[in-house]
Amino acid sequence: MNLPKEITVIIHKTPEGLWAKVKEFPHCYTQADDYYGLVQMVNDAIRSYAGISKKGRKVFYLPKSVIQELERKEWGKLLEELKDRQSISTGRISEKYAIVGTAC
Repeated sequence: MNLPKEITVIIHKTPEGLWAKVKEFPHCYTQADDYYGLVQMVNDAIRSYAGISKKGRKVFYLPKSVIQELERKEWGKLLEELKDRQSISTGRISEKYAIVGTAC
């Protein structure tokens, strides 16, 4: 399966944490306790949906806002900030993600 270079992730906040749907892949959902974990879980859900094996995990989607920040900051500093990010207030947001790495 060829993965798109960009996807839209619809994120919902609930009292228990966050859940997300990948717009481009029907029935591709995931959840996590926080934003940092959600980014990882979105990628796991996409790889599972696309049937990408552990050996073929050369693709990683990141929010476009994070990629833009990476262009200006050091990786380690940004990852620490991601762990603390609470940018999702209530309800639902739509966020663009882009591929980082080699597309399948």
